Amino acid sequence: MNLQLTFSSYQKPLAVAAFLLCGISIIASVLLWISVPTEIFGKWLAGATAIALEICKFAFLPLALIMWKREQHGWSITLGSIGFILLIVSVSATIGFVQNANQQQQTEAQQSTIRYQTNLQQLDSLNKQVDQYHLLIKTDSDNGFRDRGYKGLNKLDELETQRTALVKEMSIPEKATQGEMNALTGSIAKQLDMDADKLQLTFFTSLAVLVDVSAIISLSFLSMHTKTTRELTTKSTTKDKTNNNKETFVDKRELDIKTIRTIHKPTSKQPPSKHQQIKQKLLTGVYGEQPVVRRVMESESVQHKVVKTIFDELINEESLLKEGRRYSLTNYQPEAIA
Repeated sequence: MNLQLTFSSYQKPLAVAAFLLCGISIIASVLLWISVPTEIFGKWLAGATAIALEICKFAFLPLALIMWKREQHGWSITLGSIGFILLIVSVSATIGFVQNANQQQQTEAQQSTIRYQTNLQQLDSLNKQVDQYHLLIKTDSDNGFRDRGYKGLNKLDELETQRTALVKEMSIPEKATQGEMNALTGSIAKQLDMDADKLQLTFFTSLAVLVDVSAIISLSFLSMHTKTTRELTTKSTTKDKTNNNKETFVDKRELDIKTIRTIHKPTSKQPPSKHQQIKQKLLTGVYGEQPVVRRVMESESVQHKVVKTIFDELINEESLLKEGRRYSLTNYQPEAIA
């Protein structure tokens, strides 16, 4: 019961955490899937596939635990295996998303520097010079100026070398533009004497696993709590119904006893009806141990239907016994007539 109260107190925060973690995992997978170069229909299809797989992952693993608890081991192993595969895919997708986001941030930071802009202008100038020399060399070759064409080729090789070196320089990120994440992992890797890229990959992997596993554990606890609450509610409802049935049975018995007493012993406030008077006379033996229907009809001046109804009531109350066509009182006391 204390465990149930603990789950109840943390149910709402746990539900919020599960919702957020599931949302993060789904969004990361969708963004990675739709980043694949394709048409708009392909992106929609990739996004829908990612959402469906994520939902299956978050459903299969908690269901596998429930099936195992119910001793349905076959279904449990099947759902658990599929859920584990989907978990690996989801973790890989989250890692890819985080890496792409980090790389994009690093690229944007690098492209915003003055040095990069300067190199970009130099590269544009080199491209123009390369194009011009290609045109001049072609023109000289067509006009028979081979010597000048050879000199142009040498200059062209020099420009190509400069352009290649500049492109290589632009592809190397500066330390100042590595971004906070790269700077952090680089600093830690330097202290631990590790490779910064491997450390960063390990960090991203741990983060992705933590997100998915925490979401699955939260959903599992919520499903267990819901099931336990339902069982306790069912037991409480069954117990209340049982108590109500017992109380109803006792009340009915008391009501029957009061009704019999009212019939057999009329109240002083209200005079007994003709029906009750005839019944009381029969019970007290006014018409003898073996009362006769016709005699009662003649004495009381009532119809046969009235007397027959009274006789049937006494038979149901086990105060009168019918043997063939005769009737006899079960508790006949002759002295009551006096």
